[in-house]
Amino acid sequence: MPDPLVSALREQAVMQPTPRSPLMGIVADLLRSGRDFANKAQFNPDLPLVGGQGLGDLTLGKMPEEIDDWSYGNSPVQVNPYAGQTGSFVPEVKRNRKESLGDTILAAQGIPGGNKMLLGAAAGGLAPGPADAASYLAHTPLKPNPKVGTRFERTEATGLAPKKPVKIEDLKGASASIMPWDLSGRGFDITSVSDEVLPKPVRTTGGQDFARDEAHMAQGVAGASNLPIAKRIRDRNETTLRENLEAGGSGRALMLPSTMGDESEFFSSMPANVLLELIGNRNLPKKELDKLSEMVRKAPVQVPKKGLVRPFGDFVGFDDVKGVREQMLKGTGPRASPGELRKAIAKQMSKVGPQKTIGYNREDMMAAIQDPALRGTPKGYVGNTVIEATPGTPFSASTTPDYDTNFAGQYLGSLGVNAPVEVLMPKTYNRLFQEMQGRPGDTRNMVLGAMEKRGEGFSELIDQESIDSFYKWLESQGRR
Repeated sequence: MPDPLVSALREQAVMQPTPRSPLMGIVADLLRSGRDFANKAQFNPDLPLVGGQGLGDLTLGKMPEEIDDWSYGNSPVQVNPYAGQTGSFVPEVKRNRKESLGDTILAAQGIPGGNKMLLGAAAGGLAPGPADAASYLAHTPLKPNPKVGTRFERTEATGLAPKKPVKIEDLKGASASIMPWDLSGRGFDITSVSDEVLPKPVRTTGGQDFARDEAHMAQGVAGASNLPIAKRIRDRNETTLRENLEAGGSGRALMLPSTMGDESEFFSSMPANVLLELIGNRNLPKKELDKLSEMVRKAPVQVPKKGLVRPFGDFVGFDDVKGVREQMLKGTGPRASPGELRKAIAKQMSKVGPQKTIGYNREDMMAAIQDPALRGTPKGYVGNTVIEATPGTPFSASTTPDYDTNFAGQYLGSLGVNAPVEVLMPKTYNRLFQEMQGRPGDTRNMVLGAMEKRGEGFSELIDQESIDSFYKWLESQGRR
């Protein structure tokens, strides 16, 4: 289901921004500019930018964003005080990214403990808990453990219609728009993570297969979100239909779920619910639960025009499981929405220290939650699911635990691949790419943001150019 695009705007004016370190801020901005320059220098505007991996992306990855986080006191490394008298640094390297020189440096162990004063402002920087729990396996980008990411058990998905093949030629004359969607699956009952049997199975309730649920197909339901986002989706579908007719199309509007980035599933309750089951399994003493809870209370949130804020001070704590579940549905007050709290729980408990304390590996949990057809797919890929919009259909109440409103649409099927947005929508993508040239930031991400959020000019008529672009990309991938 789409991650609400306005969740960060729900925070109130009483929040205070966290000051930014001037020196580290300058370093982050310079690295970001260098990465963008390297990407643009090698971009050929006559060809799709497949995968969005430019020279700058391959060399610097997300280092600028990590250093920017650090400039606000949210350090990318943690101190493990249980490793010895002086302490040692534990790497907190972001997942699903290319390794860079900075990753190698951050992964180094045994940096003198006296340097940990550099991390004094880090939110939740101390890795709590005793020595590694038995179910946690050491796993870093430099020394990956092949078992990590495979240790989970779940039932077969139920309640889903067969995945229907669709040819792109069948869509000719329709207009398509993209909408952000996380990588989670639907209809699985997760029973075990990292060789730990969950006291109560966790059902996966989201994902692109939301539209393939047989009950939803019968009801004409495509997905669910909170009401403001559902209204935006409805308006965009109506605009897509209007733009299609103006372009001489067939009068059809399509929604293409577009893969979101790493950790997009954190907005849902699925990761947090798995973590609550794992924590319950560990039977931790209160002082350890308090350390984990304090990490959530100090978790940072980036708010537009306000900077980094910490709105979760009223989190009840992991020794009150019932209270946590209630806050996950209602939030912790006017300053912190339920979705942002769920993200904070999942993000903080996915750091290396809590993984060891709880006794699991984050990669196992995410593999259990994600749709196998989408796992490992980069941001901004479409084709796994095609939905036909049905403008004019009223909303209905959602039964999913994370969102309140169903929006309408009909599952059409799958193109059978995950392809970059720029391949299926080359005209719109290249037009917006040219518009974004020269602006600070990752150009591809800015184009995707415009295609996901704008009120007009975001759709594309599927014509022979679109079809040829798709087949040319298939050939480049060695596929028919």
